[in-house]
Amino acid sequence: MMQLSVIQGYPLKHSIELCDNKPLKVGRLIDCDFVIEDSSVSRLHCTFEIRDHQAYVSDCNSSYGTYVNGIKVSEVPLDSGDKIQIGDTILHFYVDEETQIGTTPPLTLPSPPETPAEPKPQSSPQKSKTQPASSIVGGLKRLNPEKCLGQTLLHYEIRSQISESRTGVTFLANDTKKKRDVAVKLFRPDLLDEEMSQDRFIRAMKTMIKLKHDHLINIYAAGRTEGLCFTVSEYIEGETAAMMIQRIGISGMLDAQNVLRIGYHVAQALEFAAEHKIVHRNITPRNILVRGTDKHAKLGDLIFAKATEGTESVHITKAGEVVGELCYLAPEQLNTNSSVDSRSDIYSLGATLYALLTGHPPFEGKNTLETMQKIQEADLVSPKQTHLSIPDLFEGVVMKMLARHPHDRYQSPSILIKELERTAKYQGVEI
Repeated sequence: MMQLSVIQGYPLKHSIELCDNKPLKVGRLIDCDFVIEDSSVSRLHCTFEIRDHQAYVSDCNSSYGTYVNGIKVSEVPLDSGDKIQIGDTILHFYVDEETQIGTTPPLTLPSPPETPAEPKPQSSPQKSKTQPASSIVGGLKRLNPEKCLGQTLLHYEIRSQISESRTGVTFLANDTKKKRDVAVKLFRPDLLDEEMSQDRFIRAMKTMIKLKHDHLINIYAAGRTEGLCFTVSEYIEGETAAMMIQRIGISGMLDAQNVLRIGYHVAQALEFAAEHKIVHRNITPRNILVRGTDKHAKLGDLIFAKATEGTESVHITKAGEVVGELCYLAPEQLNTNSSVDSRSDIYSLGATLYALLTGHPPFEGKNTLETMQKIQEADLVSPKQTHLSIPDLFEGVVMKMLARHPHDRYQSPSILIKELERTAKYQGVEI
């Protein structure tokens, strides 16, 4: 028997059996065999099928690609133990011993390409090994975070992978000095590959570590080792807004009151950032964490925003690749000649709230070009067409946050906060 198991994403630990002569369709479309509600997953993203006792995965010209063991693929045979990444979801393919025939060796390449790293589940951490930082640096530079697990960076023992984004990989680690869990983020080398960029990161680090706010993920430490930049921050037990959006397609719509509360919390973080003349530029569902104990929302990656301030990397990371998840960028961020300020962050927060209410971002195309065109030209569809119970007042707030022209949005996070407070009071919501 050949099966797929969800090791990252929702529903966690869910298993899917592959059947002979019956392809398994995966994507966002409701008629797919396995539906993933994720803006980075295409409508029909990929298929799994068994041919002549061999399992295959085939990408269906998806926008962001299908990855097997960290390598972008079009169609490849699968071997038991392979990990397949589809958007934020990671599937583990395995074969019962009785049926493990005709499989091929794991997919390998002589030198790693510039693609996302091999995903790693959040369990079964390896036994810690005290090794030099070069073990970890080499692991990420080769885009293989698995090599980092069980290693030690300074006095932080890397235990398991938490998440992966375009800016880097975040791990759960143990601070052996303070005896506490922390989140260690290793930034991708190609984002801060020049000495000038790394020096800017160090200067930003010195500024950001001093800044503390209830709705910002607190940074404990940061630095650079062998050309690789990293941060150490508080570890929050909870879920990202991206996980919440992904869950909508299975467990139903989120309560609009909870979405309002998240918006209010993040708006306070933006107000604090604006007071320190910082524009985040990369507010996406992945950068918002909701703590499980008290449902407090916290915004992350502010240090990266400060480190890239005033540079070309604000707009571009690699040739043609836009920072952040495209669907959540403000229209002016798609034009490198346009200025970006706190109103751009307000738009991105609005796009995230829209996705939390509906299960999808406000504008989305079949490819990058179509998505950019829709962000800049298409009419905004009311979220109430998907979520009928959204209060009119809150819908109006979200729609104004998503105004195409910055001068039509709330002009500052402080003004947005007052409007959200008024909305909450009118609805009787405690925020």
